[in-house]
Order: sequence, then C-alpha cells, then structure tokens
Amino acid sequence: MPDNAGGFGTRIYFIPNSGMDLKSSQILKGGGYATINLKGAHYRSDGNLWQQIFGGSDKVTLSTQITHTSAHSSVSSASIEETRQIGVGHPYYFGSNRAVALDLPTDCDAIGMSVAMSAVKNDNLSGALNILNSDELKGTLQLAPPAVSSALAVANVVKKLLTNTDPQSSLQAEYDGRVSVGASDNPIRDYCLAQGTIILIYRESDNDTSLDDLDPAKLTTDGDGLKYDGTVLANTYVMFQVSYAALRGEDPSAPWYSSFSTAEQSLESLVTAANDSDKQKIWAAALATYQEGLKSLLSDPTYTQSEAKGIAATHLSTLRQKYADLSGQPKPAVTKTFLLREATIQETLLSDDVDKIAQDYRSRLARSSVSLAGPLRK
Repeated sequence: MPDNAGGFGTRIYFIPNSGMDLKSSQILKGGGYATINLKGAHYRSDGNLWQQIFGGSDKVTLSTQITHTSAHSSVSSASIEETRQIGVGHPYYFGSNRAVALDLPTDCDAIGMSVAMSAVKNDNLSGALNILNSDELKGTLQLAPPAVSSALAVANVVKKLLTNTDPQSSLQAEYDGRVSVGASDNPIRDYCLAQGTIILIYRESDNDTSLDDLDPAKLTTDGDGLKYDGTVLANTYVMFQVSYAALRGEDPSAPWYSSFSTAEQSLESLVTAANDSDKQKIWAAALATYQEGLKSLLSDPTYTQSEAKGIAATHLSTLRQKYADLSGQPKPAVTKTFLLREATIQETLLSDDVDKIAQDYRSRLARSSVSLAGPLRK
C-alpha cells in the first residue's frame, strides 16, 4: 500500500467494488472503459492560533484534475468542484458525487487523478472561483474532440486562478492509475488503475497517529462519508470511485455511424437495378462509403481498438448480407484492396472472419446489456 504518496501527509487507501478482491479489481490495458466519480470529500481544520482563540472560518476550494496519458498524447481536464466558507474546528462534507471522467478508453498508459483541497487567502477572486465551480464549467474528461477542447480551456483558467489565490493547501495528492498489460498481485501498491474507491486521507501533523497501523479492511463508505471500524473518520479526505465497462456500444452522433448507415441504406436501390453491372456499381459505391466510416471509426479516440474492430466487422457483415438478400447473389468477398493499411484491421476483417468477429461482438454486447444502435438493433 502506498505510504505518504503525492504530497506531505497524504496516504492512499482502497476499497474494491463489491464482489471483488484487490487483485481482481485491476483494470488492464485495452479491455474497456473507465469512469471516475468524485465520490465525496471531507474537510476539517483546527485553524491557526488566532482562529483558535477568536474563532473564524476558511474559504476552502476543492479542485480536481484527471489526466489520460498514452504514448502519443496526454489530455487533462481540471475543474474547481466547490468553494465553501467553512468554520474552523467543524467537519464539513462537500458531498460532490459527480463524474469527473466519463468512458475513458483503456488503450493508454495511465489514467491519473489529482486533487487539492485548499484554504484560499485572496477574497478578491471569490467571484471568479464561484463561476468556475458552476455546473456549466465543471470539467468532465471525455476524449471526443469538442469535449477535449472545452476541458483544456477550463483547465488553463483553473490553473491560473489557483496559482493567483496563493492557497494554503490542506490536502494535495495524486494517484497515477497505471494501465498495464500484465496483472499485479497488489495493484494499489503498484499504482495501477482498479475498480473501487480510492481514498486519499490527510495526516494532520507529525504528531497525528490516527493513520498509524490503519487496517484498510476496516474502511467503509457511508454515502459520501468514510468510516473506520464503524466510526466516522475525522480526518480530511477525498474519495474517487472508479468503475469499468467492457463496451460502450455505438454512438449514433458519431460521423462514422452516419457513414455506415448511409452505406447500408444505399443498397436499397438494388431492387431496381437493371443488370448485374449496375448491382456491382451500387456495391462499389456502398463499399466506398463504408470505407469512409471505417477510417473515421479507427481514428475515434473515444473507442478502444478492440471495440472499434467489433463495430466495423458488424457493419461490414451487415452490408454484405444485405447485398445478398436484395440481389440474390452470393455475399461479396472481402479483400485487402479496399481495407485500410492498419495491419490489425487487415488481419481481422478478411473473408469469413468478418461474420465471426461480428457475431462475437454481438454476443459481448448482449452479455453487457448494451444494444447496437438504429437498424442493427435486434
């Protein structure tokens, strides 16, 4: 288990999702999609000497950042989640429980989480801080290009404002969330991404012994709060909930989905084709439109390559079958001449393999309770 990780006084603990042990909770590379929620946060401060004598409060800002890192790119989304005036000596639950990262593909090297809970000194920035922690500007990391553009714009403003506030951090920590091919016997010790609740607890001072010999097995969550051995934990802490899905299913708003649908609809004109030559022209045009969709799908950063292959094979299989059903001719063979140069696609979308891959993908969707979109839903 990591000790004093990510900043002074911060320790990291983990509660696996129900029905999982520590080892089985690990999320492996390329297997699916991770969603991260800010499950809850708790703040407590005894205040400085002046505040202890005369009373007072802290303006506390909770901010988060999620980073999706691969060999080719690194995309981050930062936001100020909450800004609250909190009386010293009194516990306060932020109770966020909202998504800070949504359906991030695990074709990457790491999905990192960082958090800062800061007592802000500069009241002149209160207005700006309140705007940034509005629902409209709370950044949820998604890898679709419009979402990335928006997240980066907000992240730059958040970074500038937090720097200018000259904050006195009460809790500052990060968890790397490595996504690896091989399984680890202790994924949290090795900073691997795992399904469950990642808990960042602040050690109040050098004299604070509350976390010494703490048994992680006795940690439980109660809504957005945390308990140890049934007793409410008084420390300052933040909790991230990591969930996982093997498949997303199709996105009907994606450009590639429109291309696939257009290709399939264009085959309707086969019923009025005068001869076989006309039918071949219709097939060639449909196949060219399918190719456009295939290129778009394979470059879509929001999908794993594994699911992209399944979707591509399903639409190609449907296209071939529809041609056969409407023209009475055998299904056209799939050759390398029209496929993209990506070796993995050439190896998998060939001849009889297409139908098998499509069938396997449909079976996986059924087991995951995810449906295909539009006319492919059956």
